[in-house]
Amino acid sequence: QFIRQILTQFNNINNNNQQKYWIQGIIVNLQNSFLTIDDGTGLLLIDIRKFDRSIKSSNFQKQIGQQIMVIGTLNKALQSNKEIIILNALKIVPLEDPNRETLWYLEVIHLNLNQQF
Repeated sequence: QFIRQILTQFNNINNNNQQKYWIQGIIVNLQNSFLTIDDGTGLLLIDIRKFDRSIKSSNFQKQIGQQIMVIGTLNKALQSNKEIIILNALKIVPLEDPNRETLWYLEVIHLNLNQQF
């Protein structure tokens, strides 16, 4: 899904939801155990604490400007007295093939077309 679609579902998200979300975007900010990614439709905060614990020796090097794919669950959290959506990363894959971005848009279009019928 696109980040914009997730943000419009804000009221429907609860912390007991175990549905997996698959997001692809560019890392635009790094802070301790959090990443912010931009998919062109919005920004989403990614909590990588569980991900970091699950792969003690990883080749994944977090860098601003890096394109990644993230699979995780959504939760609400408080940040500066404001409720926000956070994706708890279960899997992160760096995307090095420049064709992945085009393929991602085609996958999202395909998914949305199949859900309408």
